[in-house]
Amino acid sequence: MIESVKSEISKIDFESVYDEAYLFSKKMKKQFSNLHLPEDIIVEDQLPASREKFRVDTYRVIIDQILSSLNQRVSNNSNLIADIQYLIPKNFNLIENMPNDALTHIADLINIKKEDLKMELQNFSIIYPNLTTSVLERTKYIYKNSTTNINNSEKSSDESSAEVSDGENMISDVFCNTNKCKLSEFDEIHSKQSCLICVYKILYSLNMHVSAYSNLCTAYEYFLTLSVTEVNCERTFSKLKIIKSRLRSSLSQENLEALIIMSVERQLLEDIEISEVIEYLKNSSSLMYKMVS
Repeated sequence: MIESVKSEISKIDFESVYDEAYLFSKKMKKQFSNLHLPEDIIVEDQLPASREKFRVDTYRVIIDQILSSLNQRVSNNSNLIADIQYLIPKNFNLIENMPNDALTHIADLINIKKEDLKMELQNFSIIYPNLTTSVLERTKYIYKNSTTNINNSEKSSDESSAEVSDGENMISDVFCNTNKCKLSEFDEIHSKQSCLICVYKILYSLNMHVSAYSNLCTAYEYFLTLSVTEVNCERTFSKLKIIKSRLRSSLSQENLEALIIMSVERQLLEDIEISEVIEYLKNSSSLMYKMVS
């Protein structure tokens, strides 16, 4: 999907963008038509060609920035995204023909054997269609056989049939309500064949995560708990809220501000050597020198 977006962006025609910008500028020009400047502050200067300036300074800058951001945020994780495709239910039919290098990246990230993950995924893809069918469909055959052993009396048969029907509907309703994905409440086009959360709920609800499919369940957990780049700022302010609420009563304002800066600019802290910090503290005072030495 990302590659198709990048391809569409590359196909954007400058002429159409320029025409839209030109029409917009003509509309905005009316707002400044009555603007009069004193003649003594008017400086005559030859302006560059507006069309070429717009193409170089605006159009190309925006397009290049979009493409570079997509490459930085998505293309660097292309191997992980490719591995995840085989964990989506609608792609289970492709597992038999997946490349030998498939699932290598995600297996390395979660520190498990790729062969074990492949084997569990292949086995699970075979039984998945049976797990996703409703209880009503799965138990219909069982109920049908059990009713044949009931008294052949027409009245008893009718009563038993009614009870079985009620029992089937009740069990089916309980199953659907228990395993219904919350995303379906907000998305009308939600499909279990494309929902990783639905697969994980099945694995967890049937206790498959304990032994038989532990590696596969770990792979789903890893992907579902990945942080989204777009909400990085929200995570930062959430940490600030934790720091303020927990440490405000026990720290001075100066130390609190220092901790907040350290939390926000944590990437800079990774480049600082601990030995340098210790040396700085030692040289700050004779008392610190004695304590640290």
